[in-house]
Amino acid sequence: MSHTSICPHCGAPNPNKTAWCEKCLTPFDPPQAENKTLDCPNCQHPNDYQLDHCEVCHEPLKPGQAE
Repeated sequence: MSHTSICPHCGAPNPNKTAWCEKCLTPFDPPQAENKTLDCPNCQHPNDYQLDHCEVCHEPLKPGQAE
């Protein structure tokens, strides 16, 4: 059983849990990203992948996102 998803843009393997490619930052399509979480880089709280900020500490969740 595979625990990775292959990015349709660059072909890089990614953990199934991710909502975008860790190499090229291409967002995965909603069917591939549904039920995914984003762990907050500040407090590690699992957040819905569609959120921009952590539900607990309000830290930005997405790469390159500014306050």
